[in-house]
Amino acid sequence: MKTKEKLSRLRQSKSWTERMLLARDRLPGTPFDTEIQCLVECLKQIEEMRDRGTAQPCFRETYVHDKGLDLEGLNSHSLQSFGEQMTRAMIEGDSGLFREWAKAIDTWHAHKPHPDKLRAAVIRYCIPPNETFSMRSIIAHLCELGLAEKGLKSREYDGLRTQVQRVAKDAKIRIKGQAGRPSSN
Repeated sequence: MKTKEKLSRLRQSKSWTERMLLARDRLPGTPFDTEIQCLVECLKQIEEMRDRGTAQPCFRETYVHDKGLDLEGLNSHSLQSFGEQMTRAMIEGDSGLFREWAKAIDTWHAHKPHPDKLRAAVIRYCIPPNETFSMRSIIAHLCELGLAEKGLKSREYDGLRTQVQRVAKDAKIRIKGQAGRPSSN
């Protein structure tokens, strides 16, 4: 996904989890990203459970029981509902859906992630997004992660502050104080 498109989608995103996924750039940006990711995770978990010998073949109405959550049943149900959607498209003759899926799958496999580490780190640090964060604490966090050099003078962080302000504005994160340097009065 191109940078302008990614920033546009980030600004339009409704939740911090969606912003985090966009900043990490693990998904190529097709209309089926959520479904493909869900299907891949479901299949992985089912295969892991079968490998461990913990898989149960029966279908259940509820996936919560005394021992915890029945992930295999939940994942099998997700895969089954996907199959139902595909079957419904076949019955209705909606071949366009399959072309869209084919394009999404090709895009998915051709996608090479280019994560924005600074953007992802700022968004992750500023959870929950309904609070106000100090620039100093954000920069200290970035230094701990190795995304900013430690021990610099205040003026040497000006470029980083500008980047953090831009990220905060795009991700709808509130930062204490005003942007820019304090007046020297």
